[in-house]
Amino acid sequence: MSPRLLVIISFLFSASASASDYYIGLNFGLSSQDVSLDVIDNTLNPALNINYIKSYRVPDETASSPSIVLGYRLGQDTALEISFSRVAEITTDFQVLDDNDPATNYLASERMESKSVSMALVGFWPVYEHWALHGKLGVSSWRFDFAQQVVEDVTFDLKWTDAMSDSGMNIFYGLGVSYGLNPALEITLGIDFHSYNPDFVNINVKHDMSVLALGARLHF
Repeated sequence: MSPRLLVIISFLFSASASASDYYIGLNFGLSSQDVSLDVIDNTLNPALNINYIKSYRVPDETASSPSIVLGYRLGQDTALEISFSRVAEITTDFQVLDDNDPATNYLASERMESKSVSMALVGFWPVYEHWALHGKLGVSSWRFDFAQQVVEDVTFDLKWTDAMSDSGMNIFYGLGVSYGLNPALEITLGIDFHSYNPDFVNINVKHDMSVLALGARLHF
């Protein structure tokens, strides 16, 4: 997590330590990820031991994304939320990776995962009795990890592993609806949208993600 975000979180919650408008929540989400990794320069150069065409396949499966939410009501229709979330690791099956030698081929498998700490301002709009809509706008401190494991196609002996990771901060937004079962407990359904660009050497990366989550909030 970014040190600056930690300082902001600590200040905001310590400043209101005597208040009673806190809530805590758990979300059980599913993330739909659209990730691209495009090699910038794929020129073969045996002198530099670049003797195969680099190619990365990104897992496109939906992954689970649980999260914990801490909130504080700033007023009747606004709140400040801090969330801690993780997108589960996804791994592809082994497929042929052309090594530029007709006599041999390598097999490659990729895996990726991400995690984040987010802070958002949330607005609420009551619509009917216990129902309310909400919208959020915030900043997310994220970390994205990607790796490719390459093995020989016959013996499955490990040849090499490319492991890459990056972290940063980006703006995100979300929409949702909630239903209050009683003054202390509510059920929520929402979707958040994230977009960020990890910085990997010689690779253009773009990661767009939407997370649909069902959750519960306990007010105290």
